[in-house]
Amino acid sequence: MSRGALARDEATLAAYLDDELDDATVAEVEAWLAEDGRARHLLEVMEGADRRLRGALDPLLDEAPPAQLLRRIEAAAAGRRRAPGAASGLSWRSWMRGRMPWALAAALVLLAIGLPAAWFIGHERGGLAERQAQAAMTEREARAEVSLEA
Repeated sequence: MSRGALARDEATLAAYLDDELDDATVAEVEAWLAEDGRARHLLEVMEGADRRLRGALDPLLDEAPPAQLLRRIEAAAAGRRRAPGAASGLSWRSWMRGRMPWALAAALVLLAIGLPAAWFIGHERGGLAERQAQAAMTEREARAEVSLEA
C-alpha cells in the first residue's frame, strides 16, 4: 500500500486481512479499527468469510489435479492445436473428420431447400412482372380505344 492518506475501505481491510500491508500502514489500519466500530465489524465479517472459504477450499489443495486437466495443460504447453470445445482431447483434424459428414449433410439440406425456393420466388416475380406489363398494355389499349371513339 502506498504512503499517504489511508484509504478506509474494504480493499484496505482485505489487504490487512491477507497480510499484504507494510508495517506503517498496518499501524494506521489498527488505529482506524480502534476508533471505528463499523470497520471492526466489517473486518470480523470478512474474517468469518475467509475462515469458511479456507475451510471449504483448503482440502482441495491436498488433492492431486485430475488426469484430464493435466493432459490438457501438457497439450497446451506442447503447442498442439485443439478443436474448439473438444472436451475429449482430440486433435483438430480428427475433430473435423468426425463432424464433416454432418456439416456436409446440413449444406445439402440447405441447398435442397434454398434452390427451389429461390427459383420459385424468381419465377413468381417474373410472372408478376409479365402480368403487370400485360395489364399496363391492356390499359393503354383501352385508353387508345376510348380516345379513338371520342
